[in-house]
Amino acid sequence: MIPVGEDAYVDAMQKIAKKQGVVMTGAMILQEIENAPKQAKTKKKGPKRVALYIDGSNLFGGQYELFGPKRVVVFASLLEAVQKHYPVTMTYCYASFTPRSSKRKPHAFFSAEAVFYQHMRKTPDVLFYKGDRSPTSGKEKGVDVHLAIDMVTHAFLHRYDEMIIWTGDADFVYAVEIVRRLGIPVHAVFLPNRFSLGLAYKATDSIVFNYRHKFHKTGILAPKSMCIDAIKDPTCKQVG
Repeated sequence: MIPVGEDAYVDAMQKIAKKQGVVMTGAMILQEIENAPKQAKTKKKGPKRVALYIDGSNLFGGQYELFGPKRVVVFASLLEAVQKHYPVTMTYCYASFTPRSSKRKPHAFFSAEAVFYQHMRKTPDVLFYKGDRSPTSGKEKGVDVHLAIDMVTHAFLHRYDEMIIWTGDADFVYAVEIVRRLGIPVHAVFLPNRFSLGLAYKATDSIVFNYRHKFHKTGILAPKSMCIDAIKDPTCKQVG
């Protein structure tokens, strides 16, 4: 591990928050570290610790576009797909519920969202962070920042040996860069319709789960370390 000073760590966290439009003071960031579970800074002998961080809202949106409002992917089947490539030992999910008052979404959307997150929260060994939404615009508030800060804080505290990020949001590129600077391998996972070329290049390697063959490599200068996994449709639950 590369030593990271307190000032450098705080500066990195503030840059990540600023990219998401959130103001964080140094005192707030240091308080987050103090509240985190204490662990030894020396690597313990034993199985490799691989942490999976999931942008739940992005994942739900992607699977909704792929399978529609009547079928929701069983979250456990998605984790099984990841486990075939990486030995995940801990999973963190970050998401928020769309306000029912939103007129931009059909009623079926809310039912599918509720079922998807219910499966996510009930899956063993998954920590679910429920974020907030603006009651007027319906936009998420602080969820992505919380995810990014947890990724870097956990790396800083040596809580994992390798990290996986599942999102199609390029805003997480800087957080991935920070983790890589600490000498920690970072793997990126994408749905075919939620792909970030920037993340694919910043990660150590990446996988596209090409459900329904929606991902087309033609015209994309993809990194050589990227794998396109053309797997069958996952297990789905009928909604409604």
